[in-house]
Amino acid sequence: VELHAPPSFALRCTPQVMYISLPAGSCRLNKGVTSSSGDVFHHYLTLGLTQSDQLIYPNTAYEFGVSAVNPMQLPTRNYWGLILYNPRREVVDSSMTVEGFDLTDFRLLVNPPLASTTLPTVVNYVRLMMTFQQELGAGIVGHITTRAPPTTKVLCQQFKDLSGGGSSLAMLNLDPDYGTYGTHSCQFQNTITLHLRLDRPIYAGSYMLRVVVLNPGLRS
Repeated sequence: VELHAPPSFALRCTPQVMYISLPAGSCRLNKGVTSSSGDVFHHYLTLGLTQSDQLIYPNTAYEFGVSAVNPMQLPTRNYWGLILYNPRREVVDSSMTVEGFDLTDFRLLVNPPLASTTLPTVVNYVRLMMTFQQELGAGIVGHITTRAPPTTKVLCQQFKDLSGGGSSLAMLNLDPDYGTYGTHSCQFQNTITLHLRLDRPIYAGSYMLRVVVLNPGLRS
């Protein structure tokens, strides 16, 4: 699988490629000019599917994520490309006109997490502070996901919004009827996603969130 970015986007194999439903494999970063991308210099990643027992089935959606550094402004040709090769490096299928995303700046600041303990294999009450420097209108942001290291387990039901000392007026406007636990859900063991009300804005200010996790036995 070859993923081509628009000009000015900087792709990375590190810190990791997220093989969400696509079978895991290797990653190699390439930079250069290719005829398939309009003869412009750009970054592209080659993801090698190295697990011979994992098959790719037709008419099935596969999802993966890579790290990228956004440019200061969008290029004129804001298209991504995806090329599928067989083991002989013959093109099986491709699309070089996948419409890109718009760049946004929500003026969001996130402080480093504050842990209650760093001991292994114990319950850890982690506090996260995020600051919105401007108000975001209703419906602009619907979900906020926090991702912990892969060996950390989030205790989803113990999440709490501590903003304003527990004052409901200072908390995020979360949807109480959306997620597995009302306002939030945990799709993976190391993630927690907050679900915001689409009819309420996110007011400018700082929000203190408590996420409870089980520390791993070894550093990830």
